[in-house]
Amino acid sequence: MLVGSAPSNGGQAELLTTTRSNKSGNTAFFSNPQSTGNPNNITFVTQDWNPGGGDNGTYNDAQTGVLYAGSQEGVFNEDNTSMPLNAAFNLLIFRLTRRANDKRLSRPALQAP
Repeated sequence: MLVGSAPSNGGQAELLTTTRSNKSGNTAFFSNPQSTGNPNNITFVTQDWNPGGGDNGTYNDAQTGVLYAGSQEGVFNEDNTSMPLNAAFNLLIFRLTRRANDKRLSRPALQAP
């Protein structure tokens, strides 16, 4: 579970900020060792109006979701509106892996807070 920008229960926390280079239409793509090339991971996203503090945050007035396309993951606006530049998102990523000779996915053991 993501509380603010701090990870809990063994996930990897990332901050995603939308830039011209990672934005395409309604989606901001990201890559990191937990998610790139691994469509089986689980990613939680929360919008972060102003991760650095102060009065200059970027407001994204849309509900967001997470998608996996090709070998990259992305945060997208569910109403299909364009993703604003400098919008920020807290990500919490859990890498899932397959056990040898097992078709089921396993996840890291979750720890109680």
